[in-house]
Amino acid sequence: MSSSDGTVLADSLVEPNEGPILLDGRGDEPAYAEVRIFYATDRNDTGRSESDLRFGSGRGSGVVYGSCTVSIPRDHRMGELERPSVLRFQFRENPEKHVVLLKIDDYEADEFFERVSAKAGASDSSEAFVFVHGYNVSFDAAARRTAQMTYDLGFKGAPVMYSWPSRGALSAYGADETTIKWATPHIAQFLKDIANRTEAETIHLIAHSMGNRGLTAALTQLVDEGEVDVLRKFKEIILTAPDIDADIFKRDILPKITTDRRVTLYAS
Repeated sequence: MSSSDGTVLADSLVEPNEGPILLDGRGDEPAYAEVRIFYATDRNDTGRSESDLRFGSGRGSGVVYGSCTVSIPRDHRMGELERPSVLRFQFRENPEKHVVLLKIDDYEADEFFERVSAKAGASDSSEAFVFVHGYNVSFDAAARRTAQMTYDLGFKGAPVMYSWPSRGALSAYGADETTIKWATPHIAQFLKDIANRTEAETIHLIAHSMGNRGLTAALTQLVDEGEVDVLRKFKEIILTAPDIDADIFKRDILPKITTDRRVTLYAS
């Protein structure tokens, strides 16, 4: 919806977490839900038309933005990422049975932050979360995991993932270590932007595995730069299976990131 001067109205930007429910022909029982998440990525754009191959494992020339639509099957089990299994004679993705990246939509930066702002503002607590994935993760896998978390949590704010160019291979641990360092300034700038360019009052930060290195390094950079207003919006930080040396974390990171916010660490 636009006003007479062509300005896009905020209510037209609100995108529900669960989009249209599709039917599978068995009465009115829903076949799967569609979950819309937002993404920022500094991966290379492959130019491929297939959604799961759109962004590769190489480094891009800058950060680009958009949204992903992901299916969640009717019989989804909490915490699971249902995938095809040859043991069940499943050789292709089926949205009625699997968590599938269905579609990617691209946005320019201004539109992206307007949409995130509108979605966050439509929730009761005006909140968003940002998820930074770990090592050995493709763009497709990160999108599916972000949507699964959104669905399982019943999150009504703006779900956002930052996808850095992990190689998506077990053998590429060393390459991913180098790349997460390369991506850290981009993550820091993105955190500034989502705090300054949206109306989200509360932003939860979540990282997994090697993604914790990028997130915590970005946060310590913001602390060192004195970005008090930005940091004030980050009310909760959740670090899952952090791939960070414990002594370095306790000495150099924890004292900086715990001020005025709750930090939860899940480690095995």
